[in-house]
Amino acid sequence: MAEISPRLRQVRSVLRKSQREFAALLGISLSHYSKLEAGIGGVSDAVLYAVAAQAGVSPEWLKTGQGLPPAGQEAPPRRQVRRGATAPPVECISAVIAAAERPELRALAEKMSALTGVSVVQALADLLLASRRSLPLTEKDQQEGSGDVGKP
Repeated sequence: MAEISPRLRQVRSVLRKSQREFAALLGISLSHYSKLEAGIGGVSDAVLYAVAAQAGVSPEWLKTGQGLPPAGQEAPPRRQVRRGATAPPVECISAVIAAAERPELRALAEKMSALTGVSVVQALADLLLASRRSLPLTEKDQQEGSGDVGKP
């Protein structure tokens, strides 16, 4: 089994929770959770499934770093970006983590999550995908320059 502690940290980081907050969500003590992130001791199935449910990821991914997308969903085809190249999962996850650091995107993702029932992480990923699919600037926008938005 691959080391699970980096994925626990990654999930908690994306959810923007402290160790104390995340431990409370999982129903375990802070001491227990901090040991799991440090790689001390094993992760019970109950904790594994609780983390998976909170993060909207598959337990298999948490265990191995590989596997299926969130439970109950079929694996979608890998999304094509930039000249037909396929984005590696690490790059996609890094982009979601970076988006979670932006307060305006985080707030929008939380609202989307509340309205649609998807996880905040999935909402962030959807926002990133939508931004990549947005229409290119019109010729007029390109001539005016991006720094002059909203100016007469």
